[in-house]
Amino acid sequence: MNEKLHNKFILLSSNYLRDTASVLALGELAVEYAMRDKKYYAAIASMPQRAIVYGMYEAYSGDEDGSLVHRRITGGEKVAVEEGWTYIAAALPGKNDLKQLASLALGARACLRGVVGFTHFQDVGFLEGFSSIPQEDAIHCLSEVLGGSVHGKIRPPRMNINELSRLFRSDSWRLYRYRPGSSEEYIRRSGGYWVKLSFEVVDGYIADYSLTGVFYSAPPSEIYSVFSSVRGTPFNELILYNIEIGIESRLDMYGITIEDLITAVRRLYERLGEK
Repeated sequence: MNEKLHNKFILLSSNYLRDTASVLALGELAVEYAMRDKKYYAAIASMPQRAIVYGMYEAYSGDEDGSLVHRRITGGEKVAVEEGWTYIAAALPGKNDLKQLASLALGARACLRGVVGFTHFQDVGFLEGFSSIPQEDAIHCLSEVLGGSVHGKIRPPRMNINELSRLFRSDSWRLYRYRPGSSEEYIRRSGGYWVKLSFEVVDGYIADYSLTGVFYSAPPSEIYSVFSSVRGTPFNELILYNIEIGIESRLDMYGITIEDLITAVRRLYERLGEK
């Protein structure tokens, strides 16, 4: 049974969201408010345009037939949203366990009848969903799943949303592509979860890495930081150990496990590492 929050949350909404990037930024703004105030925040908006919204870790495929492409800050599968669909998100202080958040997300997905992503930032859990149901029904769904209710509404300053939306508009964020590298490793799990990892190794040194997949991880960008930290280092046993320690100590994962990711790195080391 889900652990209910039994708390009221403050709802962020806006009438001036003109693109998908601004909608996604509204959800991240809820996180910032929750981190600052230690209160529960939710965000609600109508999708202003048709778009393909990728999960954070799945690389852009390049075959979207001219559709607008965006990327959110939570993992999971990509979703094709229609104009007028509902976007809803919740920022939850004290919820920093990905398995707990997964349980809440599954409950939300059942009543939203859409795609839901989740992650956490420090001690603030975050859920976001995309659904064809009306906003009022989405709020009711969120209230039921979280065991709370709306207590006040805020229209955040346009400047705050515009500042956050710059990231979601950038091509380097939206159109991130996967590169095969010198060798790659692929792991798949039930539920449609998978990860593919590659290293580019030149003269025994890790020149670059690339990652793609459908899974959930927290904090959102930490998985990239772990691998970025070993760029330019020799791919030897010490670096292999450092990567494994980084994965174990810095990441929280769901769908694909910590052990899966370490297995992928070890297999790459067997083929590319110093012997």
